[in-house]
Amino acid sequence: MKLPITTLLITLFTATSFAQQDTLWFDGGWNKTTKDKAHFYRPPAKKEKRNLYRINDYYINGNLQMTGLSKFKDSVHLEGTATWYQPDGKVMQTETYKNNKLNGVSTYYRYDDCDDNNTNETVAGVKYIKEAGADDDCIYNIREITYKDNHHIKEILYDTNKKGARKESYYKKGSIHKKKYYDTNGKQLGSYHLSNNGNEHGIDVSYYNKPMRPKVVTTVKNGYPLYAHAYYPNGKKRSNFDTIQKVKTYYNEKGKVMGKLRYEGELDRLLYFHGKRYTFYPDGKTIEKIETYDNQYLIKDEEYNGGVLIRENFYDDFEIVKTISYTDDGKKIGEFTKKGNELNGTVRNKYNQIITYKNGFPIKATIPYINSRKLFSTLKDSVITYHDTLGNPIATLKVGLRKGRYFPDRLETGEYTPLPIEGTLVTQDLKQRIAGKTTFKNYKKTQKTTFDYIKDKRFKQHILYDENEAPLKYTFYFSNGNKQYELFYNPNTAEKEKGVFYNKNGEQISTFNYLTSTGTFYEFYENSDAIKEISKQRNGQFIAGKRYQRVYDRSLKTYVNVLREDVNANGESTFYSKQGDVLCKAIFKNGKPWFGTVYDYKNNRKIQVKDGKKHGIYIDYTGDEKTIHKQGYYKNGEKHGKFITWGGIRTSYESKNIKQKEENYKHGARDGYTIKYNKEGKEISEVLYKNGKREGYATSYNEKTNKTYRLLYKNDKPFEGVAVNKFNGEKVYKNGTIVKETNYTDVKTHNNTYQTIKTITTYKDKTTKEVIVYNLKDNKLLSYSEKYDQLHGEVIKYHNNKPKYKAVFKDGDLQKGEVWLSGMTRFESEQYFLLSKQNNTVSIKIYNQDLQLISHTAIKPTLYKDYNEQQLLSLKRLDLTPRSSVLLIYDFYEKIK
Repeated sequence: MKLPITTLLITLFTATSFAQQDTLWFDGGWNKTTKDKAHFYRPPAKKEKRNLYRINDYYINGNLQMTGLSKFKDSVHLEGTATWYQPDGKVMQTETYKNNKLNGVSTYYRYDDCDDNNTNETVAGVKYIKEAGADDDCIYNIREITYKDNHHIKEILYDTNKKGARKESYYKKGSIHKKKYYDTNGKQLGSYHLSNNGNEHGIDVSYYNKPMRPKVVTTVKNGYPLYAHAYYPNGKKRSNFDTIQKVKTYYNEKGKVMGKLRYEGELDRLLYFHGKRYTFYPDGKTIEKIETYDNQYLIKDEEYNGGVLIRENFYDDFEIVKTISYTDDGKKIGEFTKKGNELNGTVRNKYNQIITYKNGFPIKATIPYINSRKLFSTLKDSVITYHDTLGNPIATLKVGLRKGRYFPDRLETGEYTPLPIEGTLVTQDLKQRIAGKTTFKNYKKTQKTTFDYIKDKRFKQHILYDENEAPLKYTFYFSNGNKQYELFYNPNTAEKEKGVFYNKNGEQISTFNYLTSTGTFYEFYENSDAIKEISKQRNGQFIAGKRYQRVYDRSLKTYVNVLREDVNANGESTFYSKQGDVLCKAIFKNGKPWFGTVYDYKNNRKIQVKDGKKHGIYIDYTGDEKTIHKQGYYKNGEKHGKFITWGGIRTSYESKNIKQKEENYKHGARDGYTIKYNKEGKEISEVLYKNGKREGYATSYNEKTNKTYRLLYKNDKPFEGVAVNKFNGEKVYKNGTIVKETNYTDVKTHNNTYQTIKTITTYKDKTTKEVIVYNLKDNKLLSYSEKYDQLHGEVIKYHNNKPKYKAVFKDGDLQKGEVWLSGMTRFESEQYFLLSKQNNTVSIKIYNQDLQLISHTAIKPTLYKDYNEQQLLSLKRLDLTPRSSVLLIYDFYEKIK
């Protein structure tokens, strides 16, 4: 049985009958196959306790791959605990099911190479133990997830000690809303939650791995980190932050103070002020850089490599004015300075390139391979010499020296861009391999070769240029070094003229004239030996062709190239499955399907054709190309008869379809009943069509009220009755006009929880409507009226089902009273607003996420002589014309501070 994907919602097993009586065989993608092609197998299920059946899946070598109990003998409908294993026998995951849904605790194991330095070693109070019998395969971490009906409720991440260092995540509505963090002794370090606006608050913790222990503990507010405490891998404190003095103190691994950095400003707007700031490499213990500040100015930084000082930069007004470079042994290389906007001296830059400047020009350089000490190139006497990784010279390039292209007078650049004149320019990739070679003659490119590396294969591309550097010919190569194809261009028009194609043995197999579209062209997948398409044409007319698809083979852990279409423009054409088996055949005429069955593998569609038109059975499959998603019938190119759309719970190798929709067509137009079903397959609506238009009575079922409603359609428009939408909302129509609407919505409250509300809208006429919002106990939360989509009349906010705040609007303008608003500012701190207008005084109180009053403004516009009321209110950020969308719905008034 295939391992379900656990980083997303776990794919469920379904109850599709396969009438199992003999051993079932599966290929690497868990498609049923024959024994000789199998990678997995399943013996017949055996009955066990509680009338359940034991399902055992095995790797082809006989090792157990999965075991679990199923409700049915001839299908996979899991109950209780199911366990999956790696090929070496280690437990990969255990999951708990109830009625084929994830319920309860499931555990997932992640393995990694054992770290010999940490194996059986006590670090920060935790003993990290290599698993018995495992030479190099240790538990990296364990995820324990609690599910309820397939939904995440809680997740715990730890390594081997569930009571020690761990991270707990709590879910609501499918998203994490809170996290808790613990140290190696199981003591809670803090918690972390999302606010109503989606910003994070609280304590966030990052951990080291193998074993798991705290690395950095950060205090976060409104989504921004304020300050942090850090630890070394040995558990010793690396830094702490004094929130009173606003001082960060750094310690070495023995606990001694290394330096301090004082900050200025508020905690959410801290600035470096005075002292030293340390940054570390990802290992958490090796210093990468030390910055020195004085009166908010950076005056010096020191860069280290493996604990050895390699560079010192001195600043004046945040600009580098002097750099001293050192070797990895700590020996001084030289000084680099700027005098009169000219660079002079020797610098070792951040890429470990050593460059010597004189009067702004680079005159000498030593360039290593990336992330290596091996020599890549040298610059001397205006000539660059390139070397292979063994140190042997492979090319030279004469260059014209020039100042840096972008910032020639800035020390921090520390690079150079010479002008190629004669010879070969060589480039490298991130893995110390040659990435390209470009040949120059008299300042112009003559040819260029690039190399792309895909795993253990190398693909080469060569370009030949004319005297004006316009491409003449592109040559592509197979991974074995033989030519794949050549493309010839007209240098004056840049138009492709001819293609010559080869097989892997270097033998020419075809040519193609792009000007007349005549011949046979091959298209290959990029950086691959695999053919994507073969097309034979004559004067632009398609003659024959093949299309291939790269299909991932899980057992081989690589892609294989599979023929999917073999088409003859005037003859028999064949279509194949992902496994290479024949799916169907059709006769083509003048390049188009004429008779038979065609399969479109890009859209997973199968359709029968007659006389060049769709005629017969039509099937739309899911991605596995076996499970039917939609099926129907065409007649003379038009939909005719019944079309059914299926849904349901599926795996990649078997599924149970549940009908989602049924439509009836007549000569291309809907005619008859269209019926929709819920995810369990129960009918929820039925609409009658006549000649493509809704006509007559339709029925719909409200799953929330368990009531069935009728709605009369006339000329395709709702006329009289009630319609129910997929969210169980209702619309009431009379004489062709909507008169009432009920909707259910989940709104996020101030404490990051969700509240389901019911909104009832009554339409008085085409311009006026009244809206009342209730909670699920039918207590009123809010009521208001609108005219021409503007607030008009009373807006009442309720508390405990009684009016608490009232306001009166006219044509969208607040006339008097108080109204609560939200979501009308760009500032994170401002969340809720109480807008008021009483006795010619306009005021607004602003509250933050914690319901604390942070601002209160009150003015009397009529007493100002400089501005009219509207101008004044705009200057004071007081908007008396809010839309209904910003009216606050939920009730929190008892918690206002």
